[in-house]
Amino acid sequence: MAAQGAAHLQVQIAAREGQIYARDCQVKRLSGALKVADVTIADLKQQIVMHKSTIAKQQHQFEKVKSLEAQLKMAAQGAANLQVQITARDGQIYARNGQIKRLSGAL
Repeated sequence: MAAQGAAHLQVQIAAREGQIYARDCQVKRLSGALKVADVTIADLKQQIVMHKSTIAKQQHQFEKVKSLEAQLKMAAQGAANLQVQITARDGQIYARNGQIKRLSGAL
């Protein structure tokens, strides 16, 4: 009876050792998967930093373009004002030329 009990315990021990071995294998696989996940997370964090940098550069460029557009609009308005002044001066010159001709004709 003691021999049967010892044999039964031996079978249970062998079964437990098999379970322990299976768990060890599972832990090793999960450990490997965790390392891969850690590397992936690190890569994603690095990509996020690079994307944020790119977005910041693009935002800066966008602000520069907006500023240049505003300057161009102001320059166009200034050019239009100058054109109006030139046209007014041309009219004054034409009128003066007419006066000079009339005065020259009177002399």
